[in-house]
Amino acid sequence: MAFPHHPRQALPAAADRCCAQCEKPLGTSAIGYLVDGIARPSGRRRSWKLARALVCRACYRAGAPDPRSGLTRPQGARRGRNFEWFELAGRGAPLPPTPCAGCGIKTVRGQEPLLRHVTCSAACRTALTRVRRGQNGSGRPCPVCGRPVTTGRADTLYDRAACRQKAYRTRKKTDSTHAQP
Repeated sequence: MAFPHHPRQALPAAADRCCAQCEKPLGTSAIGYLVDGIARPSGRRRSWKLARALVCRACYRAGAPDPRSGLTRPQGARRGRNFEWFELAGRGAPLPPTPCAGCGIKTVRGQEPLLRHVTCSAACRTALTRVRRGQNGSGRPCPVCGRPVTTGRADTLYDRAACRQKAYRTRKKTDSTHAQP
């Protein structure tokens, strides 16, 4: 399954995305429906957790409420092996297909005013946030080596892991000398 993936990994191209329910590739020209549901994570702990994922048009139409009568379809039509969805993400009427701000796949979601940007996954949302913030760090000088911090979050204090470790060891050494009488 293609969801969820670690936010620090490279985002999969739109052609590599799979439907969360039937696990078939969505393709580059396909439309994904962003739905809320529950997913079974891999690993030892197999409890179901709330999730938001993409499903293909065929899976969405099979499980969506009937547009004429408004009646919901059987629960089995919305259940896959590792994912079960309840409804389209966001309240209100479905919006027309809009490209995801992270990977570009066309995504349909509900007309929710709090969902500001259209993103198809948590990884795309994280990538969008990092791009908006410039991925250029705090710009302040590192307290250990003096070089400006140019990567990471805006509140990053050290420019690399070696400086962070050196500062920790210095703090630990000074704390242990003050602790002894």
